[in-house]
Amino acid sequence: MKNTAIAAVAAFAGFILATLPPESAFGQQIVELHKAVNLRQVSARAEGLGGYSMVRLEIRNLTEGALLVDTAGSYLVPNGRYQRLGLGTPVVARTSSARRLIPLGPKGTWQGDVNSCCMDEGLSSPAQGIDFSPGAGPSPERVYKALRIWAACPGLTQSEVNSVVWGHTDVRSLEEKANGLGLSFLPDLKKSRLKADGGRIFWLSPEGFLHAKQSGSVDGWDVLDSNVADFEVGWGEVVTYRADLEVMKRYNATERAWEEWTLPRRPRSIVIGPGMSFYSVSEGGDLYLKRQGDECFSAVGLWVKSFAVSHQAVNPYFFAIRGGAEEITWSRGNDGWRIMPFHKMDEIGSTAGALYASEPSGVYRYCGAWKRVAGPQSSFLAGESVCYLRTGSSFRVYGDKANSSKACPKPKGEVVQCAVDRTSDELICIMAGGEVDKLAGDRWIHLGTVPSRPEKASGEDSKGK
Repeated sequence: MKNTAIAAVAAFAGFILATLPPESAFGQQIVELHKAVNLRQVSARAEGLGGYSMVRLEIRNLTEGALLVDTAGSYLVPNGRYQRLGLGTPVVARTSSARRLIPLGPKGTWQGDVNSCCMDEGLSSPAQGIDFSPGAGPSPERVYKALRIWAACPGLTQSEVNSVVWGHTDVRSLEEKANGLGLSFLPDLKKSRLKADGGRIFWLSPEGFLHAKQSGSVDGWDVLDSNVADFEVGWGEVVTYRADLEVMKRYNATERAWEEWTLPRRPRSIVIGPGMSFYSVSEGGDLYLKRQGDECFSAVGLWVKSFAVSHQAVNPYFFAIRGGAEEITWSRGNDGWRIMPFHKMDEIGSTAGALYASEPSGVYRYCGAWKRVAGPQSSFLAGESVCYLRTGSSFRVYGDKANSSKACPKPKGEVVQCAVDRTSDELICIMAGGEVDKLAGDRWIHLGTVPSRPEKASGEDSKGK
């Protein structure tokens, strides 16, 4: 942090900055076992326990960062002519999906028993002590789907899962059985998105269904849209888009229908500003703006990596990470780009009275002077008047008028997704088991679970414009 950066920021320390698009990573990274092995993030080996229903697995973290490893859907290859084993979850997760992810600290090791299924009907069942190594990729598609459903619904029996794995029954029958148990599917949460705005929670499932519910209720998810690649909320607006089309959709609350707007380029991200202003960052980094009353988007910037708009209703600031040096540049209105010397940063955001920024060395706070407030494994989520610092599944909170942070109550599970509703400063989290919890004062309130996969969106019959 250089003094020039302090001088550049001091002039507008009171602005409110929207959170960045979802390229930013929060907390521990979730990785599937086979991907982590191929990327050399972890090494893994296993030992047979006799039979194919369970195996003893050892995983070593080869990185300096914390990881959450998802074993469901990967498989093991035996040393010898025995059955390959498709992996489910750790045995401790058989009574609750909340413990299905394996936490690994930097350079840490985990060893435990994992549920498994035979992938090769007719071959010999592995004897005790047989060595296994991880497969080169995910298990075959049918096997992969069955194992993921089993992980999400631990009440299923192994025989029901293996019947699908061997091809005796189809995947759909297993899904119906799981639904009959009254359990929500735990999807691949790292591919989902969570946001909050105006007292509502929005969740985009890995299958592309955008769900919404009131943040004070346990049930009541509505499906707003389908076939969605990503979405954004803010200022009472909801927009969705597909990565393969030059089109975004805005929900018209008055008409209760979706409007389709043409974009100049395929979008990488969309940010909502005040007064019905919408900013689109294309795949190539071109920045476009459409204000209320404009017929189309117009170009306002180049070489943009990430973009954010302040929450000032009149003449807002906007910020971008631009160029190969990944510099922060800022502008207000049409007065051109200016450089803020804060290099190699990951994200930036602010409350009403403090500026926050993160880089590889940690999270920094500016409120009269720069101060490092969290280490390299931490991230932040800025609200209206508070900012939550996250390290793994632990949270601390800064208030605008505070000189130090205070610890928040510990969540009841591993946190995999977080969002802050800036209109209320409420923190919403999705746990590894699919539970949705809200931090209210000094306690966590349970808000149900993420929804099961619907057949179609309730708004699919709405006519776009």
